[in-house]
Amino acid sequence: MKYWYLEKYKHIKVTELNLLKNDLKFFFCIKKITKKEGEALLLIDINLLKEEELIILLHYIIYYKKSSLNKIVLIINKLLEIPDNSMPTTDYTLSEMLEEIKNLSGNRPYKEKIQNNNIAACYNCLNVFYVDKISYINKRNICLCPFCKSTNLYFDNDYIPMNYYFLKLAKLYYKQTPLGCNFKNIQKLLKNFVFFKETSESIVLNTKIFKNTKALSSNKKVTSFEEEKLLYTYYNVLNNYDLTYNFNLTIEVPSLEDKNKFTFGIFLIVFLAESFGENPYLKKVFLSFKTAGDSIFYKKLFKTFITFS
Repeated sequence: MKYWYLEKYKHIKVTELNLLKNDLKFFFCIKKITKKEGEALLLIDINLLKEEELIILLHYIIYYKKSSLNKIVLIINKLLEIPDNSMPTTDYTLSEMLEEIKNLSGNRPYKEKIQNNNIAACYNCLNVFYVDKISYINKRNICLCPFCKSTNLYFDNDYIPMNYYFLKLAKLYYKQTPLGCNFKNIQKLLKNFVFFKETSESIVLNTKIFKNTKALSSNKKVTSFEEEKLLYTYYNVLNNYDLTYNFNLTIEVPSLEDKNKFTFGIFLIVFLAESFGENPYLKKVFLSFKTAGDSIFYKKLFKTFITFS
């Protein structure tokens, strides 16, 4: 299912509303909801609402409207009916991914493209969806995302990856983080404050966390869904700590088959880029490896990201 992380809220209690808010903040990026828009959606039978309307209504009720939990449960159960539509991971190298991302700015999602494509992806809200959901076109004849109303779209016939980490990297490239960091700022932070050695004075994210995700433990090709779940799991573990004071972080990097090292490396780049870009108290990160070969592999990957221009 697409909204797998909502399953634990099928019988939500009042005490869990803040947890749900945190999950919505992690997974969604939607435009500001007006009272007029929210109230209009409240009047419509939930069974008649589109996927994007359900998400907007869920945000409106939780953040702006005091309502019974029954309404929230009804919306969540409708969202849980939506099947997983995530795309397979890409076979591109990191350099190729970053080059494609750099070129996205010149690839405008004009209305004429809709008829020749089936799927669209948004690197603002990270949604992947069928093009028949697109109903908003601006005055410049450019399609808007049905979820967040941004113009940060591209299509399947552009032959560009649509997996989760690619969209995350694209967002890092074009958008500022909550602390106002742009892509070049992120590159400098990773260059100056990520170290390929161990330290004893830090919060440790050990390999047990990774084993619990099972994301890269099989011989099957990793899916975009598994990329998303891996990132979510590490964020949740980190957020269990008190992060309101200066801290260092150590990540024990698991030993993986060569084909999965790359995926975990992209995960590390995204996770650390976003962590530095969101938490002013994170000072240094230390990556711990079991073999010298692993250390060399991940150093090269980080160097590719840090030196890209």
